[in-house]
Amino acid sequence: MIGLCSVTFRDDSVEFNIDLAKKAGIQAIEWGSDNHLPEDNIEQAEKVAQLMHEAGLTTSSYGSYYKLGLFDDFQPFIQIAQIVDASIIRVWAGEEGSADVAIDDRQDMIEDANRIGKMAAEANLSIALEYHMDTLTDTPSSAQQLMQEVTAHNVYLYWQPAESLTVEERIESLPNLAPWITNVHVFHWQDFYNRYPLADGQDEWLQYIQTIEKESPNKHHYLIEFVPGEDQKQGFLDSVATLKAWLDQLNIEY
Repeated sequence: MIGLCSVTFRDDSVEFNIDLAKKAGIQAIEWGSDNHLPEDNIEQAEKVAQLMHEAGLTTSSYGSYYKLGLFDDFQPFIQIAQIVDASIIRVWAGEEGSADVAIDDRQDMIEDANRIGKMAAEANLSIALEYHMDTLTDTPSSAQQLMQEVTAHNVYLYWQPAESLTVEERIESLPNLAPWITNVHVFHWQDFYNRYPLADGQDEWLQYIQTIEKESPNKHHYLIEFVPGEDQKQGFLDSVATLKAWLDQLNIEY
């Protein structure tokens, strides 16, 4: 499926995000806990669930900002995910780059991943770790090692183009990460401040998608995240049209 990351329009309303998803003709939204779906607001979650049901949309995932190793109360995230009928809760693999994480801290994050993985499994949910710089999943090798060390079978990995790698390095690393890859954050940029039309990334993205679909056994939502231009709404609609065209070209149902 194709989805929208609500973080892309974090300053806009829930209704705006839902209307935009409907206009784009996509099926899903990943709601973020930073604004639209706080883990401590059950009333808001019930509102989002009702609006999504009325719109005929699904919640692909719950994008939390929980960080491994904190051992904080995770039950509120599970409760919100259940209310909006999300199957995956996205979490962050700490808040330090892999080169700076002490051995004991790494073990704490593994233990915490297993802890919340067990909690999620009891609620018929999965956990997916953000694949991101300044976390324990900031390199393909560190991400692969972490996934191998976590024993909970319902802990997976997101994927997005790592800024520190070349296109060739990204493609080369994908088969090693593929067993754990679930959702994919889709965008084309140099960095947060230099974003380009998704269509400009066609050559590399066709290879990313083809490799993920071939090598990964899991279900994937391709979630549009960062978009270029002053008119972000139009940038999003253009990105969806581009992604649909690519999936059609690769004969991938969405």
